[in-house]
Amino acid sequence: MLLFVDYVEATRTFVIDGSFARKRPDWTYAPPVPRERGDVEARPEALSDALGVRVAPDLAEALRKRADQEGVDLDRLVDRLTPG
Repeated sequence: MLLFVDYVEATRTFVIDGSFARKRPDWTYAPPVPRERGDVEARPEALSDALGVRVAPDLAEALRKRADQEGVDLDRLVDRLTPG
């Protein structure tokens, strides 16, 4: 079951309460289930410092392909490849 908590007119999308499925009858929440490697989920720390850059189409495709082969999200692959 999904719980819509908001509607964004500009993008015509609904905001969904991701924790609703874990809600118990006594209004507490079950602990989150550990995610499998490769599952897509926004990382809260990435939301505040996210950066978009344009790259050549061949580089973008190579990065996507490598991320798929390694079973990781593209942003996590780039984080690992970036020095520092």
